[in-house]
Amino acid sequence: MALSRREKSAINLRLIDIKKALKSDTLGRREKSALTREWAEKLKLVGGKASPATDKVDPLIADYVDGKFNSLTIDLFIDKMNSVDAAGGTLEQIKTGAQAWVIANAERFDLVNLAA
Repeated sequence: MALSRREKSAINLRLIDIKKALKSDTLGRREKSALTREWAEKLKLVGGKASPATDKVDPLIADYVDGKFNSLTIDLFIDKMNSVDAAGGTLEQIKTGAQAWVIANAERFDLVNLAA
């Protein structure tokens, strides 16, 4: 049975909630186990394959998304962005880091109108 767009959206929202809960340190062992099982069941419904425990982000990608390269010149930043892409960064991650760089450097490179 194919899921409707609304059903997939609801499942994806629940997956986000589960992932946040699993990353918190407030859950007991049984709660984590139950949420991990629910995660796997929901993920199968929408066709996913990753598990929340093994969903690790490359440190380069994490630093890029966190804006740690915002002080680089445009040429060095583009090189770093290409490295993130080569490391498996998603389009959303690359876009987030690029937007942060533009906002951080708007005045420096006279990009004030682009950052708004």
